Amino acid sequence: MIRFIAAIDSQRGLAKNNQIPWNLPSDKARFRQLTLAYGANVFMGRSTYDQMNDYLKQRTVYVASRSDIKLTKGGILVNDVDSFISNFKTDLWVIGGAGLFENTIKYADELYLTIVEGDFNCDHFFPDYKDFNLTKNDGRYTENGLNFTYQLFTRF
Repeated sequence: MIRFIAAIDSQRGLAKNNQIPWNLPSDKARFRQLTLAYGANVFMGRSTYDQMNDYLKQRTVYVASRSDIKLTKGGILVNDVDSFISNFKTDLWVIGGAGLFENTIKYADELYLTIVEGDFNCDHFFPDYKDFNLTKNDGRYTENGLNFTYQLFTRF
């Protein structure tokens, strides 16, 4: 199963100037819990990898890059995204960034989205997910002055 996990604002914004514009520790804890519970395989783009530091311990990390780069913090380089994801045989979490989400949403079975209320003037966006149904809305939460919900979408 291919699962996406992301926190987005009300305009589908993911990041501004390559940084997440909110701080939600409970969302980070949820990310950790979910990605460890379902397979512990994460797939990300190079910029996301560069920003994650050592946050992804206990997971197998796959990194998409068109360049033949050395992954200094561990991980497995993926040069052909479509071949990799279409042939992946176990659970996989796609965790960003925007370009990888856009290029691989056609493979996604589920979207685990944290919807942060408001417009954060982001310059990186999550792709349109009109081919998915909202199957679970896990309440409304407030943390650090921000309101957000956890939502699960599944493909039609």
